[in-house]
Amino acid sequence: MDRDLSVAITGTPGTGKTSLSKIFSSKQVKVISVKELAEELGFLGELDASDGSREIDIHRLSDEWEHNDSGMVVVEGHLSHFLDVDAIIILRCNPKILQNRLEKRGTESEESITMRLSAAKEEISKYPFYDYLVLNDDFENALTDLKTIILKKTSKQDFKTRVSEKLLKNLLD
Repeated sequence: MDRDLSVAITGTPGTGKTSLSKIFSSKQVKVISVKELAEELGFLGELDASDGSREIDIHRLSDEWEHNDSGMVVVEGHLSHFLDVDAIIILRCNPKILQNRLEKRGTESEESITMRLSAAKEEISKYPFYDYLVLNDDFENALTDLKTIILKKTSKQDFKTRVSEKLLKNLLD
């Protein structure tokens, strides 16, 4: 059975991974979260009472999981870039917008938000290691970019990102 493209959509919490990925779920595109994969394969740890999260053994998951089915699969989640996929898309947004999104969720402490914003700056500095960089300051524009990449299978050489060098500098500052 021939397998089709596997794509990871990664990014800091609050960049829109889950919201954007859900739109692609169809008979032709299977969308699954890293958390669901970890749970399915038994690599999801116990509940951490301090923050309500469950640790994922991403190293064992990446060793175990392989996309061999026919059809396209999109794996979304903050750790999805560790999986063996054909393409990695990193979502980013302006730090002020990210902070606003995390605050609106009401699930993060001020300290946690500060840590996530710091991690976002660290991760954006590594953007050359990802196949695609998609800006999600505007949901519709990000969705258009993802459709161009995923549904049209646009190569990274042909993908025209809306992220300029000036914007990258602002995301890093």
